[in-house]
Amino acid sequence: MGLTTGLILVGAGFGLVLFAIPRQGEDMRPFLAGPLTRVVYPSLCMTLIALGAAYTLAWLMHPT
Repeated sequence: MGLTTGLILVGAGFGLVLFAIPRQGEDMRPFLAGPLTRVVYPSLCMTLIALGAAYTLAWLMHPT
Protein backbone atom coordinates (compact mmCIF):
# COMPACT_ATOMS: atom_id res chain seq x y z
CA MET A 1 0.00 0.00 0.00
CA GLY A 2 2.83 2.42 0.80
CA LEU A 3 4.55 1.97 -2.54
CA THR A 4 1.37 2.53 -4.53
CA THR A 5 0.40 5.58 -2.49
CA GLY A 6 3.88 7.03 -2.80
CA LEU A 7 4.05 6.58 -6.54
CA ILE A 8 0.58 8.06 -7.01
CA LEU A 9 1.52 11.13 -4.93
CA VAL A 10 4.76 11.65 -6.85
CA GLY A 11 2.91 11.25 -10.15
CA ALA A 12 0.21 13.71 -9.08
CA GLY A 13 2.82 16.27 -8.03
CA PHE A 14 4.72 16.04 -11.31
CA GLY A 15 1.45 16.00 -13.25
CA LEU A 16 0.41 19.28 -11.64
CA VAL A 17 3.80 20.78 -12.45
CA LEU A 18 3.47 19.78 -16.10
CA PHE A 19 -0.13 21.02 -16.20
CA ALA A 20 0.96 24.50 -15.07
CA ILE A 21 3.53 24.99 -17.83
CA PRO A 22 2.17 27.67 -20.17
CA ARG A 23 1.47 26.72 -23.76
CA GLN A 24 3.08 28.44 -26.69
CA GLY A 25 1.92 32.04 -26.85
CA GLU A 26 0.52 32.11 -23.28
CA ASP A 27 1.98 34.24 -20.53
CA MET A 28 0.61 31.99 -17.79
CA ARG A 29 -2.24 29.57 -17.31
CA PRO A 30 -5.58 31.25 -16.45
CA PHE A 31 -6.03 29.28 -13.23
CA LEU A 32 -2.70 30.62 -11.92
CA ALA A 33 -3.72 34.27 -12.31
CA GLY A 34 -4.87 34.77 -8.70
CA PRO A 35 -2.43 36.05 -6.09
CA LEU A 36 -3.14 33.22 -3.63
CA THR A 37 -2.78 30.56 -6.30
CA ARG A 38 0.74 31.72 -7.14
CA VAL A 39 1.74 30.86 -3.57
CA VAL A 40 -0.34 27.75 -2.96
CA TYR A 41 0.13 25.90 -6.25
CA PRO A 42 3.95 25.47 -6.16
CA SER A 43 3.87 24.51 -2.50
CA LEU A 44 1.13 21.96 -3.18
CA CYS A 45 3.19 20.40 -5.97
CA MET A 46 6.31 20.19 -3.83
CA THR A 47 4.35 18.79 -0.88
CA LEU A 48 2.86 16.02 -3.00
CA ILE A 49 6.27 15.12 -4.45
CA ALA A 50 7.93 15.15 -1.01
CA LEU A 51 5.20 13.05 0.64
CA GLY A 52 5.25 10.59 -2.23
CA ALA A 53 9.01 10.26 -2.03
CA ALA A 54 8.81 9.76 1.74
CA TYR A 55 6.13 7.06 1.43
CA THR A 56 8.08 5.30 -1.31
CA LEU A 57 11.39 5.38 0.55
CA ALA A 58 9.75 4.27 3.79
CA TRP A 59 8.21 1.30 1.98
CA LEU A 60 11.47 0.40 0.28
CA MET A 61 13.44 0.52 3.54
CA HIS A 62 10.87 -1.46 5.52
CA PRO A 63 12.29 -4.83 6.56
CA THR A 64 10.27 -7.75 5.35
